[in-house]
Amino acid sequence: KRWEIPRRSLRLSYSVPVVTSGGTLVFTNWQHGFTAVDPVSGKVLSEVSVFNLRKKERAISSPVLAGDLIIGTCGFTNEPKHAVAMKLERGKLEEVWRIERNVPHIPCPIVIGDHAFLWDDKGIGTCVEHQTGEVIWRERIGGATYFGSPVSDGEKIFCLDADGTVHCIAASARFQILGITELGELCRSTPAIAHGNLYLRTFGHLMAVRGR
Repeated sequence: KRWEIPRRSLRLSYSVPVVTSGGTLVFTNWQHGFTAVDPVSGKVLSEVSVFNLRKKERAISSPVLAGDLIIGTCGFTNEPKHAVAMKLERGKLEEVWRIERNVPHIPCPIVIGDHAFLWDDKGIGTCVEHQTGEVIWRERIGGATYFGSPVSDGEKIFCLDADGTVHCIAASARFQILGITELGELCRSTPAIAHGNLYLRTFGHLMAVRGR
C-alpha cells in the first residue's frame, strides 16, 4: 500500500475521481465536498465542503473537467441537488458557481466545447456556459428515468433511458431534439462511442449502431 486517506463518509459514494491537467486527483463526497489529492504522496492538497450536510445526500455521478474548472454533483432522490464548479489554483480549491435546479443525481455532467450539459434523472436537460454557470437553455428531453450518463461525438449527445429509449439532442447552445429510438428493452447503462459506432447495452442485448 502506497498511501491511505481516512474518510468520515456517512453514506456510500459511487463517483470516481477526475484527474486535472496538472495530474491532481479530485474527489467528490457528500461530507467532504471536493477533495484534491496528490496521487504520488496521497497528501490532501485542499478540501472544501460545499454540499448540504443537514440532509442525507450521496455523490453518485463523477466530476468532470471544464477548462480549468471541476464540476461535481451531489444530492439524493427528491431532495434538492447541487452542481458545483470549483477551481483548483495554486493547490487550493475555490467555488466559482453552483446550480441547484434540475441537477442530475445519477447521470454525469458532460462538457462539450464552451458548454456543460446537465441531463437530470427525469429527463430535463440544462445547457450552461461552463466558466460562468450561466444557463443557456433548460428543456424537457424525455419523461422517463435515467440511470446512465450522456455521451457525445462532439456534435450530438446521446442518452439511454430506463425504458430503453435512445434520446439524441444537438450538442449546441440551441436546444434541438435530433432523434428518439425505442429499443424495446429495459436499460440501466451508459452508451459508448468508439470506432464510429454507438454501442448500446440493454438487459438482453448489446448493439452497435454505425454513425452517419
